[in-house]
Amino acid sequence: MSTVLECSNVTKIFKTGFIPKPVKALDKISFTIPKGKVTGFLGPNGSGKSTFLKVATELIKPSEGKVTFFGGKNFYSVKKDIGFVPEKPAYPVAFSGLEILKFHAAFTGVSKQRIDEVVDLVVLTDAIKRPVGTYSKGMQQRLSIAQALLDEPQLLILDEPLSGLDPDGREILINVIKNYSEKPGRSVFLSSHLLEDLQRICNNLVIIHEGRLLFTGDPEEVFNPNEFRLTIKKSDGIKKIRVNKDGLNTELKKIIDNGDDLHEVVPQNKSISSLYFDLMQNDKSKIEQKRG
Repeated sequence: MSTVLECSNVTKIFKTGFIPKPVKALDKISFTIPKGKVTGFLGPNGSGKSTFLKVATELIKPSEGKVTFFGGKNFYSVKKDIGFVPEKPAYPVAFSGLEILKFHAAFTGVSKQRIDEVVDLVVLTDAIKRPVGTYSKGMQQRLSIAQALLDEPQLLILDEPLSGLDPDGREILINVIKNYSEKPGRSVFLSSHLLEDLQRICNNLVIIHEGRLLFTGDPEEVFNPNEFRLTIKKSDGIKKIRVNKDGLNTELKKIIDNGDDLHEVVPQNKSISSLYFDLMQNDKSKIEQKRG
């Protein structure tokens, strides 16, 4: 099994308005999530990310197509192997974090040792006996991830877990995700709009816009630089030039032959954000051309 999630021609149409009109939230999207990867699921607000996650976890039915897991199985048949964390977890405020985890463990047969492990993993040891009503948003997110990890799932699905957190909270959650994903066979599907945070942890990308798939694949294909910036110290001052990768060796040889001092070579890697906005702009241009 090389994939943990398979999405095939998924379309979702809602009817909205006083006089119901069809709105296509997802438009025949198809992609796979490889095993052992941290996959970033990117798209602006209203792009269809949340709709897709609801279809995948069978909270709503697709109008067409299907989402399967682990080689063709539906969500409910493999639910124990999937940890799902919604964007806004809701807990009874009077219960402590520990009581909530124990309640979940009672239904799944999880040991006390495993509860202690996940509490330590999400850095909640000092607060786990406090009422959830005293938790910050970041602490509630970590509690939700702890609950999702109790059964040691093969796939962790996270809906905007970094949204609205301060830098310290994001850093803690990023480390939690990294620690989980580094175990053999573990996979993460992470929906977020915080692009630069994702660039630190993702080794696979899926990008959608207005319900359409724009990109899927290895980010290294995008980040592998096609251009380099060279800084050269010449007798008459500092000079900066840009060269593409095919001309890099020729330019370096010219610098050496001229006796100039090569001060710096900087690859011009494309960040997730530049990829993201380039794709958005290209898609908008195509839409406008069709309308024209």
